[in-house]
Amino acid sequence: MATPSEILARMPERFDAEAARGLNVVVQFHLGGTDGGTHHVVVHDGTIRVARGAHAKPTMSLTLDGADFVALAEGELRPQLAFMNRRVQIAGDVGMAAKLLAILGIGR
Repeated sequence: MATPSEILARMPERFDAEAARGLNVVVQFHLGGTDGGTHHVVVHDGTIRVARGAHAKPTMSLTLDGADFVALAEGELRPQLAFMNRRVQIAGDVGMAAKLLAILGIGR
């Protein structure tokens, strides 16, 4: 099983640049547990940058356990189910969160 750091490191490879054209958002991940921490992803007009630490002005934040983050990324946990069961908390646009997860390669 992958770790949150490995998932984040692979995110640029799984990123759907075409779907992200014209999109400018910052997604912050607050991951609990082993290998967790705060990370952010900047999506700017079809490009992506992943970094460790907090961003000054995230568009949205997702808070979840690192193991659940891995399960989401590997398609073992459906985003809707995780949200309904409060395994992930979203601050910001919930509808945009679902679109962003797909653009970031989460769940594929």
